[in-house]
Amino acid sequence: MANKRIDQIVISNDILQHRAIGAQFYPDLLKSLEDELQAISNDSHNNFLQYVKDLQKIFASFDNVLHINVAKRFADIPLVDLVRQVHTLSGVSVTMSDLLRVCYIWDGFLTLKLDDGNDIVIDVDKTKQQLSLVDLSKRQDEFNKRLGRWCELHPDDQSIPILSKSKLSSTTDVRSAEGFNRKRKRQEPLQRSSIPVTADLKGMSLLDRIRMKESLRNANSIPPEVKYTRYLDSKLGRVLDLIATLRNDRPHAVDELKDKVIATFGIQYAISEQEANDLVMRLPVKFPGTFKLVKGRAKSVIRWRDIDINELKRSL
Repeated sequence: MANKRIDQIVISNDILQHRAIGAQFYPDLLKSLEDELQAISNDSHNNFLQYVKDLQKIFASFDNVLHINVAKRFADIPLVDLVRQVHTLSGVSVTMSDLLRVCYIWDGFLTLKLDDGNDIVIDVDKTKQQLSLVDLSKRQDEFNKRLGRWCELHPDDQSIPILSKSKLSSTTDVRSAEGFNRKRKRQEPLQRSSIPVTADLKGMSLLDRIRMKESLRNANSIPPEVKYTRYLDSKLGRVLDLIATLRNDRPHAVDELKDKVIATFGIQYAISEQEANDLVMRLPVKFPGTFKLVKGRAKSVIRWRDIDINELKRSL
């Protein structure tokens, strides 16, 4: 119909709006228009049925990828990080909207929330509990049932809605004074000491007091570079969580990893570019048997193969 002249389109619309008149004066044209509309409707319906089948594949891969990532991670996971993994596993073209449609059909199979940057993330702690409640194969059956039920209730709809951000809770709640103080301590690592400056000396023997003073003296004598290294090591766990989501069959540029590290810590636990760079460069130093730094003229890259994230974390 798009190739018809404007006057033909006007006549066609009039015939479709007044079918009784069209049947009397233009029966062949009316039948042709109705057949054309039916063909368009059938194509749209068939495309939607195919998408429903694809969405079942997407859920199966999404659920598998979710199990793997949640098992290895402790920090919340940006939902967008799973798009590529789900696409690779399912063999189907996958977008963020597809994952949000899965979550719309069954919003209880995982827990999503908004981070400080208003991005959708997976609440790892709550999702771990949800994953332990239902067997993996039964979760697929449950999703298929919910998807089929939605299609039955919306027979005329040719598009599945996506889960709205307005349905998600936010992590930017009002923090207590205690939480604020903890945040300040995280941002001032060089001023921290593993031993309190003041302590209740009541009931302590003279020898214990001498030992405490000696410990305090030793703590205060730690070189700044040693303190900074300890500070970096305290954050490597989160960096390893990031590494677990990246491909290990190709090298990663240091600058690329640095940007990903900054994004991983987000606004709430923001780190500087220098700290992010130092964290990336710390990997091959802390784990020389796992990570390898390759320096080039244009850029430096880091390589790694299959790794056990939990084992590396235990060594921190």
